[in-house]
Amino acid sequence: MINKAYTENRGYTKSGYRFGVVLSVLAGICLMCALLFTSFQIVCYGDMSMYQKEYEKYGVLQYMPAGTTMSSEDGLMKVTEHMMKYLIGDKDTPDLQVQIKTDAGMIDFFNEREILHMKDVRDLFIKVMQFRYIAVMFAIFVLVYNRFGIFREKKGFLKATGKGLLIGTAIFFGIVLILAVIFMVDFNSAFITFHKIFFTNDYWLLDPRTSLLINILPEGFFFDVVKKILAIFLPSAAAVVLIAFLIHRKYKDAELTFRKD
Repeated sequence: MINKAYTENRGYTKSGYRFGVVLSVLAGICLMCALLFTSFQIVCYGDMSMYQKEYEKYGVLQYMPAGTTMSSEDGLMKVTEHMMKYLIGDKDTPDLQVQIKTDAGMIDFFNEREILHMKDVRDLFIKVMQFRYIAVMFAIFVLVYNRFGIFREKKGFLKATGKGLLIGTAIFFGIVLILAVIFMVDFNSAFITFHKIFFTNDYWLLDPRTSLLINILPEGFFFDVVKKILAIFLPSAAAVVLIAFLIHRKYKDAELTFRKD
């Protein structure tokens, strides 16, 4: 536990003030991550009809076995709904495998390699969702700790918080911008590098000649999903940035009394 940066009639320590700013920077990054992951979940789980629209847009049925339909009873929408429940860790969906109806009868949709890869994807997805909750709790903790543990007056708290949140969001968007440029310059190489970083095997290398999964999720599908995520994330992120900017503008010139550390 650090000494309080401010004590009545004595002022702030510079190290304590800087520590409060650093905590606010981390809180800003955590808030942006939480908003991004929440936007991702809203898009992927908020409206399941999105998947059917995407399937129709890219004509995926032509790559499916003869007789496959979009049906939620025994077709692609059944597969999609089952798969998404599995990925989020639904207790009633412990196994990925599901059957669809074709002209040849009921067949398993996923092959063994797809099942192994999607298990890895599920583990990663669950960890991301868990990180989101941790990020939100950390951000709340920082705000409370800064207000009552480090800063004992409003102007010191708001000055450090506004500055830290702005820096944190700037760092976050800087990283996102760099990643976006990398993916736009060479999507395939970036895609491969991403999988090599987050997966310890090569199960993600699927053959479109034998994989039904890769044929219902073409490259264009992922671009469309990213655009939908950004349509939700950017306005919410902008609101946080605006609040931080207004706080910073109002309190950036607030005079604080510093004492020796």
